[in-house]
Amino acid sequence: MTGEWIRQFEGEPPYRYLRYQVVRVWDLHAEQLAMGSWGLFPLAPLCDDAKALMPGLIQRMGERLIREYPDQAEAKTIWTVTETLLGLRFQDPLLSIILKEMDTMLDLEHSLSYQKIVAKGEARGEIKSLRETILRLGRKKFRKPSPEVLAEISGITDERRLIALSERILDATTWGELLLPQDV
Repeated sequence: MTGEWIRQFEGEPPYRYLRYQVVRVWDLHAEQLAMGSWGLFPLAPLCDDAKALMPGLIQRMGERLIREYPDQAEAKTIWTVTETLLGLRFQDPLLSIILKEMDTMLDLEHSLSYQKIVAKGEARGEIKSLRETILRLGRKKFRKPSPEVLAEISGITDERRLIALSERILDATTWGELLLPQDV
């Protein structure tokens, strides 16, 4: 990271030139970010001084967001981003206390970003559950899977394929037969 970004053709002067400076968020002041522009607002909890300001900082941020942000749906999205970034900086039990306070300020369940995060987590849980079911039934029918079989099943992220495997386990006679490619 040199502080310069240059684009040019060989032997010609630069046609794009950008100078930049790396700013470490944790070196900034949480209060300033929380009261600054909306683009920097969610970064406030990442500052080194944020922990000493909790939970009052979150309270002030929530009040400002409710009072000043014109679009309620976008305000909830900003709050969801802030909440997500909190997880990078804080551990339980403080994180649980902060998140509980945040949840009471804005009803995040109606936020599209929040719904997407929850849906993604639920989908991951369903995929994990399908994998566990295939392995459990397969162990009972075919015995212990090899490390290769475990790796292949662990690598499957397509829910439809996992459902098909869970149904085919009734007809297959070996792990290899079960994992043969099929149209899903």
